[in-house]
Amino acid sequence: MSKQLVRAAVGTGTLIAGGLIALASATPAAATPTGCHLTQASHSASSVCTGGSGQQRVYAICEDPQHGTDRTYYGSWVGVGSTSVVNCPVLGGYTWYEVAAGIQVR
Repeated sequence: MSKQLVRAAVGTGTLIAGGLIALASATPAAATPTGCHLTQASHSASSVCTGGSGQQRVYAICEDPQHGTDRTYYGSWVGVGSTSVVNCPVLGGYTWYEVAAGIQVR
């Protein structure tokens, strides 16, 4: 075989092997919870998802009534059908207020 044919065969083999490695390392799309519901109260928030797979957690942005500053707090990561709860803290004798909340999924 000529040197050019050998180089072409090696080059083609390298491209095919590279493509196979890329296909083997591709990951499937991540599953996420569905049917998620958020419940908010003055000092807390909770969330639950009823379908899909994966995990979810609730977060709440709580405001310090004494200083007017905000901080985000997170509930535990839980599976579908379980409830994630977060409570705003009591600091310096003041209960912080929940001003916004949401759900994270993974």
